[in-house]
Amino acid sequence: MQNAQVSKINTDLVAPFSYRWMGQQVLVTNDLGSWLFLDQVSFKSFVEGTLDTGGSTYEDLASKGFIPTELDKQAHTDSLKERMGYFHHGPSRHTIALSNVDGSEKMSLLIGERTIDMAFQSNAQRLQFIFVTGQGPLNWDTLTSTVDFANMKNSLARKTVEFVLRGSLDALKPKQIKWLLANDFRFEADFDAATLAGEETPLRNTVAAIHEKLVENGANHRVVARINPSEQVLQMGPALLQGLRTLGVQAFVLRTAGDGR
Repeated sequence: MQNAQVSKINTDLVAPFSYRWMGQQVLVTNDLGSWLFLDQVSFKSFVEGTLDTGGSTYEDLASKGFIPTELDKQAHTDSLKERMGYFHHGPSRHTIALSNVDGSEKMSLLIGERTIDMAFQSNAQRLQFIFVTGQGPLNWDTLTSTVDFANMKNSLARKTVEFVLRGSLDALKPKQIKWLLANDFRFEADFDAATLAGEETPLRNTVAAIHEKLVENGANHRVVARINPSEQVLQMGPALLQGLRTLGVQAFVLRTAGDGR
């Protein structure tokens, strides 16, 4: 400051900054990531708050966040988020198997909580947890406790968290559907040929119950159908799409065939 013969600092007109002499010029920087070179006279006027408000130097300083009275907080916040956005691209999608395919083995709560702990170490601002269930009764206690643990973690992390239940959903009970919807779950159900053909199946009743609640809640999404492209299913042709429409399904996914094709 002495080199520029600064006699006073006008803290009302000057935002916090750092500076360094670079030859005959001064490099000023701030916490917004902005920088500017000033000559000695401009630097002195800037610090003392006597810059001509109609001059180009004042405009440059104001646009870069050095003048607090001219600071556009939202614009600088958006700019900083854009420049630092690469920090927010860690792992975001996490698949958690609640059971094996036939439902004979269940995941423990300890594994679920460890998975959530590891997921929240990601610097991603959006996390999606896909809970995959096999056949038979849902591993309900582990699912609910794991979701509660994730919500508890997020009360501090403040991330955007999404939950998805994927797999065999025909054994879902009304109370379970109510709880899942209360926690903003999305659903991806494994559809069998009988359900697609319009037969009365447990899955058909489950999908209808979920859709009824989604309509009541004003949700704009429905159950996503996961379809195994077996010979029986493929032979349905246009009837396949008609079956999906009848069930109120808006989107479907063709799963990989058993031989990997």
